[in-house]
Amino acid sequence: MPRMIQDVRWAALLSIVAATLACNQSSTAPHERFTLQARIAAADGSAAQALKADIAGTTLSAQTDAAGRFSLSAAPQGPATLHLSGPGVDTSIQLPGLDEGLSVRVAIGLSKEGQGNLKGQPEVNLRGTVASVNGNDLRIASSTVHVDENTEFDSAPSTLSQLVGQVVNVQGLQASNGSIQAANVKGNAKNPSIDFRAAIDSIAAPDLIAGGKTLHTTAATRIKVLGRDATFANLAVGQVGRFKGTVLADGSVLAENIETTAAAKPPPPPPPPPAPPVANAGAAQTVSSGAAVNLDGSASADATGIALNFQWTQTAGPLVTLSGATASNPFFTAPTVAFDQPAASLTFSLVVSDANGTSAPSTVSITVSPQPPPPPPAAPIADAGPDQAIASGAFVTLDGTASSDPAGLALTFAWTQTVSRRRSSPSRWW
Repeated sequence: MPRMIQDVRWAALLSIVAATLACNQSSTAPHERFTLQARIAAADGSAAQALKADIAGTTLSAQTDAAGRFSLSAAPQGPATLHLSGPGVDTSIQLPGLDEGLSVRVAIGLSKEGQGNLKGQPEVNLRGTVASVNGNDLRIASSTVHVDENTEFDSAPSTLSQLVGQVVNVQGLQASNGSIQAANVKGNAKNPSIDFRAAIDSIAAPDLIAGGKTLHTTAATRIKVLGRDATFANLAVGQVGRFKGTVLADGSVLAENIETTAAAKPPPPPPPPPAPPVANAGAAQTVSSGAAVNLDGSASADATGIALNFQWTQTAGPLVTLSGATASNPFFTAPTVAFDQPAASLTFSLVVSDANGTSAPSTVSITVSPQPPPPPPAAPIADAGPDQAIASGAFVTLDGTASSDPAGLALTFAWTQTVSRRRSSPSRWW
């Protein structure tokens, strides 16, 4: 009996010492944060996507992904209210406890009315130091863990008091009062340490992400930049450093040492985009009235050699119809320009395009010459008729009816005597 009393006294003393140590180390213990992981199912069982999830009274929030899942990690909250909102959904779910070091997984089902309820008890994982033992209950951080004959130990202690001061990993279900019914307890578990080099990807004080890992810093985290003591404010995205710490239950790292050097070399600038193609509408032309005209865009080119798309547009001059506005060499018939009109000027714009962009327009001018003037009309032909021999004093009729005009126009006649001949005689005139 005295031996039993002595064992009890030693167990109580160990419990007091462990609890004191746990309190003194609470500011730097690796189990300061909680992690909440949830999956939300709609009334038909499908994943409830794009819902906003937030913890009432805090700024913590997340959004469900394509599988209806979200994750939150922050300082302990104790009992909390999870609020879900989205199209047709506005509901609150009471969570028993988001305590130190807890990784809590919950499944939530939504009704057709958009109200949510927990589907079963929350599953929890707790890593921490056993501060005290009270009967079948372990005190780890702020959580009470119940063990019974169904609890499995990887190395069963002869008495629970032997676990005081040890780091254990507990898996179980969380009751409505926040306590944990342990299904499995792994004793003598040491928080795995990590030591790696990486560049800082992003910073959101007091956390940062480096090499894809989330690191939590505290007042105890030792920080150096370029070999000199520094603060969290001296850290910058792109700095390359060495990170040492302890891996927490949720896979994040409680940083103990951060030493950064020069910033990582920036990636080379991206190559410039390929130049757009260049349009060439061809040389200016002078053509005859009514002639067939070929436009020539075949000199257009792209430096990468890919095929071009053509687009011709008439921008000035008498309107004509192109044989194909999207062809490289369309043709048209020049308008008719009368001989007594000025030459016509037609302007065409060519734009070419391809996957590299669209060219600046190229223009070409086509000058259409007027028709040649018609030949002058032929003069009428006068025909005074055949010669006549008549008697002296006779009436004479001249005959110009054989005169004509090639154009068939009416003629105007004008007779003129040009020669007068007389023959001398001693006695009379001829």
